[in-house]
Amino acid sequence: MYTLDQVSHEEASFRAQIFDVLEEFIRSHRTDSVASDGVAADTQAALRVLGREGANPEHRHLKLHDLVLPRVNLTMANLSGADFKGTVLKGADLFKANLYDAELYGATLDLANMPGVNLARAHLCDGWGYKAATLKGSELTSAEFYGACLRGAVFANAKLLGAKFAGVELDGVDFSGSDLWEADFRNAKLRGVDFTRARLAKANFTGATLREVKWDAVEGTPVFCRTMIDGQQRDDGC
Repeated sequence: MYTLDQVSHEEASFRAQIFDVLEEFIRSHRTDSVASDGVAADTQAALRVLGREGANPEHRHLKLHDLVLPRVNLTMANLSGADFKGTVLKGADLFKANLYDAELYGATLDLANMPGVNLARAHLCDGWGYKAATLKGSELTSAEFYGACLRGAVFANAKLLGAKFAGVELDGVDFSGSDLWEADFRNAKLRGVDFTRARLAKANFTGATLREVKWDAVEGTPVFCRTMIDGQQRDDGC
């Protein structure tokens, strides 16, 4: 695997073919068992090569859809635009990974370690025949969601401290039981969002518009300034 990595790094003309080989290798060695102890070492190595920073200067969209990759280690991987539709990434380590514009329709990211992950313009909503992504119990502190499609996504019991949702449309998103301390919802549009039992201390809703939101048993005091809630303006934190 690392010989292929070295060749792709030194010989740009072979890069596309090498990526094809690695993608096919991963697909041919797939497992369908979510209960697996993790991906095989050679599969892990292939994924690390594909996600290495600078390995994909042509911004090729990696085809990694409908796979089962439990507890895979993709820390700081560059996976911008990658196709993970329907892929199981339960318990994956995506610390500070770049998933900008990634296709995550129907992906399972429950219990994943994702602090600092870049999910700007990523697609975690329903689409292409898939349900929305699930990120139940995941660690997403300081995650970036600018411009992401999050319709119907499930973040139940996730850690989203300081997560950035500014300007994002949040339709039917499930944040129940999540920790959203200091999360940024400025100018966001929220409809049918579930914050039941969520921690919202210092969460910033300045300029946001909220409709039909569930607030049952919310913990902490969020910031409301020029915030529209079901047609009524709130200015508790200006």
